[in-house]
Amino acid sequence: MKGAQANDELSDAKKAIETLGGEAENTYTFMLPEEESERNIVIIKKIRKTPNKYPRKPGTPNKIPL
Repeated sequence: MKGAQANDELSDAKKAIETLGGEAENTYTFMLPEEESERNIVIIKKIRKTPNKYPRKPGTPNKIPL
């Protein structure tokens, strides 16, 4: 589940999604009933096997992000 900036986050994550063997398939947008704030669910479809070098050692993703 993502907030209102899901499209921006998806654009930023495009390289990482592709590197790990995924593809953004669909985004569903809805409003939370009590808060009346926007939420998004992004569906990522797995289209290829993830390369063997993933997952990486703890701490590596923070130092060298995809």
